[in-house]
Amino acid sequence: MSINSALTMAVNSLQVNQLALSVVQNNVANMNTAGYSKQRVNLGTRFVGGLEATNASSQASQNAGVQITSISRYSNEYLAEYLRNQNSNLKYYSTESDIANHITTLMDELSDSGLSASLDAFYTAASNLQQNPTNTTARTDYIEKATNFAIAINSKYNDLASYRTTLVGDGTEASMKASQLTDNVNKANALLEDLAEINKRIISSGTVNSAANNLYDQRDAVLSELSDYLNITTSIGDTGVASVSLGGLDLVRHTTVSGKLTMKANYQTADDVRVTIGLEDSDGNVVKSDINDRITGGSVGAMLKMGGTSKTDLTVQSAIDLLNDLASGFAEVINGIQTQGWVEQSDGSYIPDPNASSFAMSLGTDENGDKILASPTGKIFVSNDGSNYINASNISVNSSLRTNLSGISAGLVTGSASDFTNTVEISGEVGKQYTLVTEIDRYAVGNGKNMGAVINTRNSTTSSTLNNLSPEDFLMAGVSKIGIQSQSISNQESSQDAICSSIESQLLSETSVDLNEELTDMIKYQRSYEASARVFNACCDILNVLVNLGA
Repeated sequence: MSINSALTMAVNSLQVNQLALSVVQNNVANMNTAGYSKQRVNLGTRFVGGLEATNASSQASQNAGVQITSISRYSNEYLAEYLRNQNSNLKYYSTESDIANHITTLMDELSDSGLSASLDAFYTAASNLQQNPTNTTARTDYIEKATNFAIAINSKYNDLASYRTTLVGDGTEASMKASQLTDNVNKANALLEDLAEINKRIISSGTVNSAANNLYDQRDAVLSELSDYLNITTSIGDTGVASVSLGGLDLVRHTTVSGKLTMKANYQTADDVRVTIGLEDSDGNVVKSDINDRITGGSVGAMLKMGGTSKTDLTVQSAIDLLNDLASGFAEVINGIQTQGWVEQSDGSYIPDPNASSFAMSLGTDENGDKILASPTGKIFVSNDGSNYINASNISVNSSLRTNLSGISAGLVTGSASDFTNTVEISGEVGKQYTLVTEIDRYAVGNGKNMGAVINTRNSTTSSTLNNLSPEDFLMAGVSKIGIQSQSISNQESSQDAICSSIESQLLSETSVDLNEELTDMIKYQRSYEASARVFNACCDILNVLVNLGA
């Protein structure tokens, strides 16, 4: 081996160890960088190709020192894929938990603004009216408390409907495009584009250098973020290119986005809104029009569920259904008591039911202007949109009773239809009303028995809509169910978080930077660098001697 060869190998060794130290420095610099995987320099013998060495001299002449054969990236693809799958579940539960907590807050019954407080105030007003059936103040208070309940349940409905609109829209394209679901779907589509682009760069860069390793980190970061939105399945090819599918449908194949998520708003009724997510290829052709059932994880899956129409799981709709049932059942019960024993006619008037034995009585006036017991003038609760079905969105108090408080049926009498006759009111506000003419004193205006029937509904009802419970018990049972379901979701989130933390810790133990390892490598390469420098100096000294001898 010539001095020049030794000198060349020394210079090469200096360069190799310098590069190895730069890899160590890169690891140390990124020891706190999220998603960074540590790298290691792999060294190999560098030799001069040629004829097979036949003696020691020729063997030595073929040695060319050291070279970097590759820069390895520490990874565990199986564990990384498992973590992505579990992370998708965690994001599903965390999003579901956030939505559930918001629903629970909106349905809070511990505050003074809760529906139970409105119902309590209503029953208190009914009790006061029972004791003072002709008192204008008591009648006013009864109507006001009924109005307050209607306003309170309207408000809760609007809050829930508005929140659902924020999540998935109200069934129109415009609201869907402004929803959180659309934002999440758009981000997922953007990540699919990013992944396809990174795949192209990986293929261009090769698979054994530091640049490719950094691209792998970027690839894994995109895959991890994508799992926040969707329950993806990933496969990594030999070249490091990632392909992604969703429920067996391709999203990214090599360097092409083969499945882009699309959205369609489906408006059916005000309380039955859903969004359909489909899939189209890179040319805009429909791959599948509805993949909702395949999206079972990530924030998109949670929003689809919580903004959907399930009546058994905790969703915004199930909370709205509770309010609708409460409004409908309560109105049915109170209106039934208000008009019991009477049959409503097409013109809004009431005639005695020939099959009834108990009759609700409001107040009228006789020809002398004295108060008498008379037939009802209308229901307490009506819909404010003219529909026949009362729900939480449209329940309101009959405006005619606000202007004619006498129309409240506080009294209750027993008898038959033959006990009534048609009498004209002097005031003319109501027109013709039926009043008692036989057996029962029609001037018994202090009768508050019908309010007693209202008060009794505080214990139980015969309403199937309210499950035969009192309105307050029905509400508290529903709210308790929401609380239990919300807590169950929270528990699932906590359990899943523990699972993900455990997997992540195991993965980080294999891929994250260990400062002790880096310091060991740094000393190793530093010593090798110093030794090579000394060889270099020795070769220089020998050359100096040879030059001086020649002089």
